[in-house]
Amino acid sequence: MSVGFGLLKQILSEEIYPSQFVELSISGDKFIGNERIVFDFMLNHFGLYNEYPQQITIQRELDQDSCFAGFPDESVEYWTNEVIQRWKFQQTRTLISRLENLIENENTDTLSEVINTTQHTLQECGNIGRIKDISEVQREVLVNHNRVQQLDVPLGVPFGLPFLDGVSGGTQVGDVVIIAGKPAVGKSQLTVKFGRAGYEAGYNILAICTEMPEKQVARRDLAMLSNINPNELKMGRLSEFAKTRIVGLVDAEDTAHQDNFYKLLPGGIYGKVEDIQLAVKELKPDLVIIDGASIIRMDSFKGSRWEKNIEVLEALKHLAMKQETRLILTYHFGKGGEGSMDGIYGGQAMSQFASVIISFELEREEDRNNPSPIQYRILNLIKGRDGESGKLRVLFDMNRSTLEQDEVIEGTDFSNMEEEEEQNEEDDFRLYEEI
Repeated sequence: MSVGFGLLKQILSEEIYPSQFVELSISGDKFIGNERIVFDFMLNHFGLYNEYPQQITIQRELDQDSCFAGFPDESVEYWTNEVIQRWKFQQTRTLISRLENLIENENTDTLSEVINTTQHTLQECGNIGRIKDISEVQREVLVNHNRVQQLDVPLGVPFGLPFLDGVSGGTQVGDVVIIAGKPAVGKSQLTVKFGRAGYEAGYNILAICTEMPEKQVARRDLAMLSNINPNELKMGRLSEFAKTRIVGLVDAEDTAHQDNFYKLLPGGIYGKVEDIQLAVKELKPDLVIIDGASIIRMDSFKGSRWEKNIEVLEALKHLAMKQETRLILTYHFGKGGEGSMDGIYGGQAMSQFASVIISFELEREEDRNNPSPIQYRILNLIKGRDGESGKLRVLFDMNRSTLEQDEVIEGTDFSNMEEEEEQNEEDDFRLYEEI
């Protein structure tokens, strides 16, 4: 039984419009042989006359007298599933044939690439969001507003810095946050701060650093958790008391975070965007952190470094939207310098995909080679999701592995907002009594 004709018959019967095809994962490549000819004829007819042809018209025009005969009147969802399952079987059979050919020719270098690409294609199918009426989405906005207002929680995964959380509501679904800075300014430590803040707030975190092993990331997070210098951990200089205390902290982490996770991907293995996509789809994290995003590669991409950065970023933005997650990515500044999107390699194009762009800078240029463990950094919000901006001075204390908000240079200081709101409520109540 040619299940594609069963689906086409039901599309005609239920008048499923082409705008709904995306939601159902219906596309021309899912049909085979004469099914594809009928599918294309139906679309062309709809484009010309804003309605589908009658079955008898299709049978006469295409000489397909019995193409719709004998199919039960199951729902379009039923037939769509049948067609997709057939398509997946065909994709798997093609994969086996390609693998046999690669093994026969001893071309083992591309085996993993072919498997991952096929797996990604199969998982993509059937995972499309539906088209919604704007009033439906607006009601979702109001429900979310009430939840945030009643629970007094950030709208998204918190950054852990009052200014950023206050001005942005944390990272939100579909967000791509870019942190740009010159080498050795402390971008990695900032991502550790953000990851820890999200984890402590009960969210699932997935992190990868392309520039250092996962053990080094874990050491920095452990130092931040216990407020010690990470070098003490690296050089084996902890006292027995300190070791006992840190073991207790790690054990307490397991107890406190039984309902959420913080996982690290090995950067040397997960160096391609396709591998990261598969990990995100499997683990479904709330926040994905990619430190050193410019090193991420794409299968079979042959363009320039600039084009590759844009292609990777576009794929990651699509991943954030489709999987309803959030991404934080770090990049180096190029010749354009700090404090502007032009300074990021491919900055103007990249800014189209980024929801938030942060420039992380030295407070003073002489601090670049300063051995002092206590310094200040400037966090410059150069692009906000809704046009917000501002500057924040951050205290960077490597002796205690802390990175904390020190002073809001430009913008609203949200660290005192609670006291101000209480004072405003008192003033409103006093004014009400006077009236």
